Amino acid sequence: MWKPGVEPESRLWVVAKVAMQPGIQMNRALARLTATLVMGSMLVLVCACGKSEATKPEAPLTPAERSSLERIVNDIKQASRRGFETGDWSVMAKLYPEGSLACWDASGEEHRFGFLSMEPIPDHAQYQVGSLDDYIHGGVDTSHMGGTHFMAIRYEASFASGCDLPAPKRWPERHIYLRKVGEKFIPVHPCPVQEQIEQKSIVRTWPMVSGAQAARVVEAMSEQERQGLREKVRQDRFPLNAILSIQDRHGLSYEQASLVLDRVCTVTARER
Repeated sequence: MWKPGVEPESRLWVVAKVAMQPGIQMNRALARLTATLVMGSMLVLVCACGKSEATKPEAPLTPAERSSLERIVNDIKQASRRGFETGDWSVMAKLYPEGSLACWDASGEEHRFGFLSMEPIPDHAQYQVGSLDDYIHGGVDTSHMGGTHFMAIRYEASFASGCDLPAPKRWPERHIYLRKVGEKFIPVHPCPVQEQIEQKSIVRTWPMVSGAQAARVVEAMSEQERQGLREKVRQDRFPLNAILSIQDRHGLSYEQASLVLDRVCTVTARER
């Protein structure tokens, strides 16, 4: 999900991750080719453009509105770190109005609020706010969300730096939906679509992002497997094949496999 005109590398990351999600019905060879082409393009964009900026200026905010947004973004930063470390994403769910996430229970799955999970957002992350008027949603039900705005949170993060990549950085972007009531903003969230509820595919479609799980996977790897992944990244000068290898071998989502690779690179760099 993105707003047209916002950060081209973020769009490409989304397409690459969607192509490799276990819940997406796509021929595996085609999925690999799609992700390879997309991530190759992404590397060019990152190297050429660096961190891009939104094409539209942010709407003026009153002091009260800005204060409301600051509270929300600070709460999200803290909740993202705690949830990522512990795997308990109820801490993020508490930021939303009571009962507003009940629709995610309709399939009866034990989702543990994995649909709210994300990588930890650092203190230096910046945000901008825009209207949802021209926002493109996909794969979710927004009919009862009542959103009016979205908050785009962006930051620079290192990635697989221990594996000597030529461009070991990423510029993640996370969107939080908001409803404006007077001069106050309230976090809101869409619901899954009926098909996902009926097929009980919520957990598969929105797998949990967990630092604790990534650590367990890396700890369970043999030294030979860790070093093999490191060499794969070093030889390719690009992380895609190593991420796909982790995804296939350990049955992880693309994003979770990326976290595992990042940790592998850190661990193997220390072991050398």
